[in-house]
Amino acid sequence: NLTASGTLNVTGNTPLTGSLTADGLAYPTTDGSAGQFLKTDGSGTLSFGSVATSDAGLQSMQVFTSDGTYTRPTGITKVKVTVIGGGGGGGGSKTTSTSGEKITCAGGGGGGGATAIKIIDVSSISSTAVTVGAAGSAGSSSGGNGGIGGTSKFGADVDSHQVTAAGGAGGSGAHRTANGESNLGGGSGGSTTAGATLSLVGSDGGRGVSTAGDLGTGAGGQGGSSSMGGGGTGGGIAATDSSSGGSAGNNFGGGGAGAVSGSRDGNGTQNAAGGAGSAGVVIVEEFA
Repeated sequence: NLTASGTLNVTGNTPLTGSLTADGLAYPTTDGSAGQFLKTDGSGTLSFGSVATSDAGLQSMQVFTSDGTYTRPTGITKVKVTVIGGGGGGGGSKTTSTSGEKITCAGGGGGGGATAIKIIDVSSISSTAVTVGAAGSAGSSSGGNGGIGGTSKFGADVDSHQVTAAGGAGGSGAHRTANGESNLGGGSGGSTTAGATLSLVGSDGGRGVSTAGDLGTGAGGQGGSSSMGGGGTGGGIAATDSSSGGSAGNNFGGGGAGAVSGSRDGNGTQNAAGGAGSAGVVIVEEFA
């Protein structure tokens, strides 16, 4: 045994065998593995440890495209939730002319769904309800308005951790029977969120555009986009006595597009439906 107090000067190589305690810290008596580090137990004993890289950061992800229940996997302590509301439907279009009349009608596009994003500590949450906002219905070919997109939710209404994002409004549609044109407005993008750290408003749907005349032309309003894009393309006509429906929204939360139609000189009725919106989504990224 070697016991020294004060200053101990050593010159040259000094092999030591047995245990070593310095300033009350007991060092390991065998070598560790490559890349390990010394750690303390808080009571004066040192040992070799490894960085648990596999236990940190993003572990997994759950994507909800319909209503369901989120169940926290073992080891997950935090989640990043992205909640997107449903897109609004596009407006429909119908025209009916009599002799001498030239009529066009262009429906408006549906608004895109809002987006809400938040990081939540779920260490005390085992499961929670998830609601996915429905797609706004297409405006009917009789000139109906598009339907509003549904609200998406992470968590039940009674939960303090709930995060919500509203859907987009539907575009306007019409049945025009009088000489001239009707260019209908698009639906507002979803703007209401709750419980979010970051909120993104959905884009408004576009207004329909048309011109009545001997060669009537027109286009339905574009669907509004969510944070993931996805607005539908409006229907288009290059002459009266024709019609074209709006395309549906896509991705998640995209608004459906408006329809357009034109009729002249009593040649009958032209009509088309708008495009349906796209349903929302709830994305849960899971972290240890």
